[in-house]
Amino acid sequence: MTKSEFVVIIVRALGLEVNTKLTEAFDDADQIPIWAKPYVVTAAEAGLIKGNGDGKFNPNAYFLSFNARLRE
Repeated sequence: MTKSEFVVIIVRALGLEVNTKLTEAFDDADQIPIWAKPYVVTAAEAGLIKGNGDGKFNPNAYFLSFNARLRE
């Protein structure tokens, strides 16, 4: 499962209202699949994801559970 796919699942599971404005949340936003962009933007705005610290999300990388962190 990719990071994009995982974010879509989490946003849906939390019942968040999806932001349909396709703003650029990350420097590599052009690599985020079009169907996942609204979910990634929503998750970023909600503080659920922050990227890799270099302004990138790496949306097509595989999600690894040890990379997940709970918000404090």
